[in-house]
Amino acid sequence: MFLPQSSEVAIDAVMSALNRHGLHVVRSFDLKQALGSWGDPCGKSVNGSVVCDCQYIVLLAYRGGEGPVVVTAHSDPETTYLRVLPGTEGHASPRLHARVETALRLLEWRIANPVQGEG
Repeated sequence: MFLPQSSEVAIDAVMSALNRHGLHVVRSFDLKQALGSWGDPCGKSVNGSVVCDCQYIVLLAYRGGEGPVVVTAHSDPETTYLRVLPGTEGHASPRLHARVETALRLLEWRIANPVQGEG
């Protein structure tokens, strides 16, 4: 699934949507933070300028003592692609996976079909 939004806008929306569905969300990895001043995450540059604007973030979603469900977000400046990773036995139930998937599908639908006059 994808959101037609840049990384930070999309991640804020995803975290809010998961929170509204009763989930606690932890941002466990952020490519740009991990690279710091090392530069371009894709290793491409032209005349010393950064060419790649991609971003990769990993979110962990929990509910109570259950989880995590792992959600990855890979972004370019205009689009963020989301993926819920398959569960690992013993960590998150199918019900928790379904809750995360539902929250993200509803968010995707809401962004694709904005209500007139909202905002």
